[in-house]
Amino acid sequence: MDVTAVGVGLTPAQRDETMTDLSFFLDEFGSTRAARIKLQEQQREIGILETQVRYLLMDRNRGLPSPQEEGKTTDSENQSPGNYEFSEESVDDTMADLDFFLRIFGSTRAVREKLENQERKVVGLRRTVQWFQDRRGEDDDSDSAGSSDVERW
Repeated sequence: MDVTAVGVGLTPAQRDETMTDLSFFLDEFGSTRAARIKLQEQQREIGILETQVRYLLMDRNRGLPSPQEEGKTTDSENQSPGNYEFSEESVDDTMADLDFFLRIFGSTRAVREKLENQERKVVGLRRTVQWFQDRRGEDDDSDSAGSSDVERW
């Protein structure tokens, strides 16, 4: 890949926006690769959480464990934000990721917005799962309390 060809067709305003977003990715995630990984991880987590919500809505089981409950660390968590180092290889990787962002999403701002939207969706789904699990716990408590009252009679 010719790294000098990345973003050649961008206007000066788009280049400025891309540089701002690139700085955000490096500061927030440590590398553009970590930002790409975060996009993928959030999409996977959204799928898992949506499945949990479906199961809880259908009252089939208590839900599936979330990645956090399973104690899994994510690849993007292993990258320290702000601790990136510049080498020829890291610049090439960054440019490859930048090219990917521009080709797939049209702009780095769209990537940034997708990351933010995914994060909001994950938070909302986590809250929904927690609400269902809390409700189920209350139902279980009232069922067990009711059965002990019946047993006493």
